[in-house]
Amino acid sequence: GASREHSKFYSNDAVEAGARATNGDYAKRHGFSRGHLAPAQFHKDDQRAMDATFDLSLNVVPQEMTVNACDWFRLEQFCKKLVKKDKFDKLWVVTGPVFMPKDIPAQGGEPAKRVVQYEVIGEREVAVPTHMFKAILAERADKSKAFAAFVLPNGPIPYERPLTTYQVTRAQLNKLTGLKLFPLLPDTERAAPDICK
Repeated sequence: GASREHSKFYSNDAVEAGARATNGDYAKRHGFSRGHLAPAQFHKDDQRAMDATFDLSLNVVPQEMTVNACDWFRLEQFCKKLVKKDKFDKLWVVTGPVFMPKDIPAQGGEPAKRVVQYEVIGEREVAVPTHMFKAILAERADKSKAFAAFVLPNGPIPYERPLTTYQVTRAQLNKLTGLKLFPLLPDTERAAPDICK
């Protein structure tokens, strides 16, 4: 089996140098950790697959430390539970960053605006997502499916909340990300009931 002890965060040489995230970009104390999109713990069968989860350009984003250690981690554990305890045979998980717009109120004669603002860190100005998403499609042995999607803010979460607090519909997530997630899945709720129920 694979072990995290043998894996290290690394820069991807296939990405152009100016756009390539490095460990140095995360070195200063700015409150962000190197957050995995696909978690290393889900790749314990193969060391190369686990190592790939430490790619700073393809699988890592700046993630606020309390989110990474608390509610995001709980969401990852929820995915694991779906297979181990809830007996789903197959699980597809899509994870990624969200750059969510926010409202700027009218000021000094300027009209109200809806803008996307995000922080950057390090010399290469690695973009800090405003939010993170996880979309989960689960399938049982009888081919019945269930679905859930979550969007978590990438900022301090002062206390633990039920994961359903962050739940969104597939249509909402598609709009936020510009993606069409699980396009072969019919849009009706009956086609894939809510995993959380």
